[in-house]
Amino acid sequence: YEVSDSIEIAATPETVWAVLADLGGYPEWHPAYKSVTGQLTVGSTLTISTTSPSTGNPITLKVTVETVEPGTELGWASKVLGFTTIHRRFLLSPSGGGTELVQAGTYRGLGGSRGPGTAYKTINRIKGSYAQINEAVKQQAEAG
Repeated sequence: YEVSDSIEIAATPETVWAVLADLGGYPEWHPAYKSVTGQLTVGSTLTISTTSPSTGNPITLKVTVETVEPGTELGWASKVLGFTTIHRRFLLSPSGGGTELVQAGTYRGLGGSRGPGTAYKTINRIKGSYAQINEAVKQQAEAG
C-alpha cells in the first residue's frame, strides 16, 4: 500500500528541515510521538516512543534511517510485529516562496490473516495521521 499527504508551508525548506531534524523537539509538536532518540545519520537506529492508535498502550518503535538529505529528504524504515515493513519519507521542495512537504509511506504486509477490510481501515487511519503530522510540522515551521 502506498500512502501520501502533502501540504504547503510558508517557510523555507531549511526551516522545515530544522523541525524534522530536531529529534528532541518532536514531543513539542508531533501529535503521537512522546520521544525520538538516536542519531540522524544513514544506517543509524532511531527509537520512537508512542502509543497504539487502537489500544492507547505504549509502544516503542525502532526505525532505521535510510535517507538524510538536509532541506530535501528524510526517510526511515521499520518492521512492525515482524511482518509489516514500512518505508516512510518526508520530501521537501521549494514552492511559491515556501515549501511543499510530501509525507509518503510504503506499507507491506498489512492485513494478512485479518483480511483486506482490516488493511483498508488501517490505511485510512494512516492517511489521517499523515495529514495531522503535516499540519503539525506546518504550524511548528511557520511559528519559527
